Amino acid sequence: MAMISNLQRHPVRGGLYGLLLGLGVAIYLVLFAITPFSLTTMAIIVVVGIALGAAWGAFAPPKRSGDEPLPGRAAGVGASVPLDDAGPGVEVGGGE
Repeated sequence: MAMISNLQRHPVRGGLYGLLLGLGVAIYLVLFAITPFSLTTMAIIVVVGIALGAAWGAFAPPKRSGDEPLPGRAAGVGASVPLDDAGPGVEVGGGE
């Protein structure tokens, strides 16, 4: 019997981030005269960025969703605890 997983991957989002990465790297390489300014060179760099981003979005280790508790902790344990000392000149408590 196959186990059903609700794991979601995001290759399109990764592709968009890869597009931004490719554009940034292409502009950086041209501005600092590392590569000559040509449409072919810039297109290759952008396409490689898109491919890397899409691959990362499709095959990278998934993040846990925000509603799952941390491993080894019960729900509610380790919640935010107010500090006793908020810093100089700041009243903690009633504020009367």
